[in-house]
Amino acid sequence: KQLTTCFLNAPYTNGRVVICFVHTVGLGDDDGSEDRSHNLLKLSKNLRKQLLRSDPPGYECQEDNGCWMLAFSSVDKAVSFGLKLNESIREGGAKEHLLGDVDCDKMYKIGIVSGPFTSMGPHKTSGLADYFGP
Repeated sequence: KQLTTCFLNAPYTNGRVVICFVHTVGLGDDDGSEDRSHNLLKLSKNLRKQLLRSDPPGYECQEDNGCWMLAFSSVDKAVSFGLKLNESIREGGAKEHLLGDVDCDKMYKIGIVSGPFTSMGPHKTSGLADYFGP
């Protein structure tokens, strides 16, 4: 049984991909505080749970300190994911699991871009798909 995504699960159609960038904001004090680390862990679990629930599942290309690059097969799937992600924070009782003064209505900033890529290959560290192009 496959437990994680691999390079071959990365979506693409005719040299095109939909990339969704997600950035967490308002996690508490910046740069290494315990509250921020705790909140980032909780939000990471929530994001990955929502990513796997999308149909077909979205693909996590990379994550760096609360910023994610995700890939989807269509703009509709990426938009649906973003809406459900924000809804899961507002309505899922996330506030009770987060530390410090956080605004759950503004927890994630999401941007989506769709277009061609010139090449796709495994990331040199993670082995997950990395897209290159305009």
